[in-house]
Amino acid sequence: MKKNVLFVSTGSLAFGESVMALNFARSLPKSDYNSCFILSPLNSVLLEQDNEEFENVKLFEGAHKINRLLVIDFLEKNPPDIIVLCDFLTFDFSQADFGINLKFLRAYGKPIISLDTYEWESGNFTLDFFSGVDKQLPRMLLQLDGALRPCPLNKPAPTTERIVCYSFLDQIKCLQPDEIERKREELGINPNDFVIFSATAVWQAFRPKTKYKGPFGHIVSELLSYYVSKLNKPVHWIRVGPERERTTEKYGNITEHNFPSLQESEFDKLLAASDILVTSNVASTTLVKCIKYGRSALLLYNSIKANQPSDLAQYKHIKLSEYMSKLIENAYPLQPFLMFPLGWYKFLSPIMKDNPYLETFYRAEILDEEVVLSILHQAIQDKELSLSKEVGNYEKLLKTLPSPSESIEHFINQHNRQVRMETKDENSEHTLNR
Repeated sequence: MKKNVLFVSTGSLAFGESVMALNFARSLPKSDYNSCFILSPLNSVLLEQDNEEFENVKLFEGAHKINRLLVIDFLEKNPPDIIVLCDFLTFDFSQADFGINLKFLRAYGKPIISLDTYEWESGNFTLDFFSGVDKQLPRMLLQLDGALRPCPLNKPAPTTERIVCYSFLDQIKCLQPDEIERKREELGINPNDFVIFSATAVWQAFRPKTKYKGPFGHIVSELLSYYVSKLNKPVHWIRVGPERERTTEKYGNITEHNFPSLQESEFDKLLAASDILVTSNVASTTLVKCIKYGRSALLLYNSIKANQPSDLAQYKHIKLSEYMSKLIENAYPLQPFLMFPLGWYKFLSPIMKDNPYLETFYRAEILDEEVVLSILHQAIQDKELSLSKEVGNYEKLLKTLPSPSESIEHFINQHNRQVRMETKDENSEHTLNR
């Protein structure tokens, strides 16, 4: 008999957690598992685009009673064997919006786990924001029965009672070379042309600028354009984001191909048709896809925390050009980030420490002009992935992790053992009382 795996995906600002959940569901053998979804209005779009037609129910913002009735009816037809929250923090924040809370789901008496991008415990459930504010998060994750952790971003680790790491890389769909060639031809890109790819999510594009705390955030937003202009070579630049309209524009040596938010299949073809991704978000699923498609990637981050120019003296590893020194002289305070514009430098640093994933792409301090341009020029000269050895070693490492079905069975079996033990204890107590 098939087991029902219920995914709860209630995000309102991004698709990342739902993309991971959808890919995880696709990886479960259909002969053994029936995947179904509870979805926010935003994330329901992903299933509307999906041909596999996973059963789902769409929630309505603010309509708590209606949502509960819809979910009760839905789960009568699809009683869950396990419930997967598409990251605990998104679910926790969404409880007030949709009225589907942990207590409601607990009533079904099944294991509840989280599919989480981050090792929340290693960051002590504290987020450091680009504005300079630290925020303590709820520890609801510890109330759950465990967590699925995709690699990348997490460090591959042995299975424990509460944690299972699995390979997200295996769930990314392959693309055929002819699909990629056709996409380049559609855009008027010749085989020898160099193509840079960048993208922004909804939460990045529309995060209030007041939370950037000063002009440094604006500088960070504009630096990639500056670096591309400094290459002084013909470049195609594919830019995807909700703030953009579909246009093709030429500025000197740069041909910009702008796209609004796209279906995942179209987005992936554009990425695979590029030569290098440049991102300021270490947790981006797009960064992971570069491994699958054999494309280079460059992460731009900032480790400098400075309230005034004299604070820069402690960062000996960064050489600021004359232009960069002039650019930031009125931009203090400078805030570190691994995930712009949120920040999250202190929070994500423990996850990055000794993480073999970091060896699969290039990294550079965003203010270190010499290093950034050197990497981009190197990528232009050698379009083949020069980190292929590191990528190959990482792919071998991920193949040692449990499969999605093994991961699900781990938590179902854990829960069943716990139920049997509790039943046995209750029976023993009842016998003694007699």
